[in-house]
Amino acid sequence: MEAIMHSLQQRSSVSRQLIPTEVNKFTTTDTTVKERGGPMKKYDADHLFEMLPDLVNPTFKAWYCKLFYKLGKDRVLQLASLARQDGKDHRKYFSHLLKKAS
Repeated sequence: MEAIMHSLQQRSSVSRQLIPTEVNKFTTTDTTVKERGGPMKKYDADHLFEMLPDLVNPTFKAWYCKLFYKLGKDRVLQLASLARQDGKDHRKYFSHLLKKAS
């Protein structure tokens, strides 16, 4: 009986050990990549963001770059030309088109 109680105590002490489950999350708006010892490289999303200053809001750069990456360069440029042609408020219409396309 003592052996059973001893093994139960050992099991309970093992199950009481704390296991760290914390995950560190980092959010950033920087979409550039630096290779080891190499120069900084920009993705197409950054180039698109810089090409469309009249349609994008710099405050939401991360959101725009995420959608630009998801939709691709050609589709984003199509939506930009459509927003410039048909929209009363070009920025709002461009954002609406991006949300709708994603």
